[in-house]
Amino acid sequence: MKIFDIKKIQQVINQEQDLEEIIETQKQAFIDFTSGLFEVPLPMQLSFPNQQGDCHVKAGFKKQGNIFVIKVANCQADYY
Repeated sequence: MKIFDIKKIQQVINQEQDLEEIIETQKQAFIDFTSGLFEVPLPMQLSFPNQQGDCHVKAGFKKQGNIFVIKVANCQADYY
C-alpha cells in the first residue's frame, strides 16, 4: 500500500513544469471514465454529530488495470 500526502505529492510534481502533462492526463481520465472504463461505487459518508464532523470514503479502479484508489477525507466542523 502507498499513501501519498500533500508534502509527498509536492516533492514529485512541479505545477509549472508539469501542468500540461497533468491537464492531458486528467483529460484522458475523464474520456476513459465517460467511456465506461472505470468502476466507481457510490461514496460513503459517516456522520459524527457528537464530534461535529464527518468522514467521506471514495474509491474506484480502471477495469483493465491492476490498481485501485481509495480516498478518505474527514472534517471536524468547529463552526457548528
